[in-house]
Amino acid sequence: MGLGLWITGEKVSFDDNNVGLVTNLFNGQDITVLGILEKLNDRKINVKKHVDDFCRLYILFAFVVFYFPKTSRTVSTYPFNLLDSLEDLNVYNWGGAVLSMLISSLDRCSYSFHQQRNAHGLYLCGCVAVLQVSVKYGFMVVGNVIAV
Repeated sequence: MGLGLWITGEKVSFDDNNVGLVTNLFNGQDITVLGILEKLNDRKINVKKHVDDFCRLYILFAFVVFYFPKTSRTVSTYPFNLLDSLEDLNVYNWGGAVLSMLISSLDRCSYSFHQQRNAHGLYLCGCVAVLQVSVKYGFMVVGNVIAV
């Protein structure tokens, strides 16, 4: 996949444990994109001492803004616990998760459109870059395989 993400490995679940080291950084407050940015720009964070936490926040920001964007104001259904071990991030099928989220969102939009719901607009969640590539070059998913 052209996003620099693994397309093999363990499935990424967005419904499992949504608590992890990253959520602890927010002290029980709602996690938002703005909140993540504030933490990344916080001058009180000693990057040398807390480099792993900074990396987790940076990866979370990339997930929330680019790879797995949603229309919700708060960041709540992300696999925060998978960011606990930075060394194991390559174990997971992140590319498949990006594609799966986009396809799921397209399915919901299609269903709503055909049921004539949300006459004022449909909201799509997912990585726009994957959508653009799929429209430009075309691909289809057969089981776990992406065919171009």
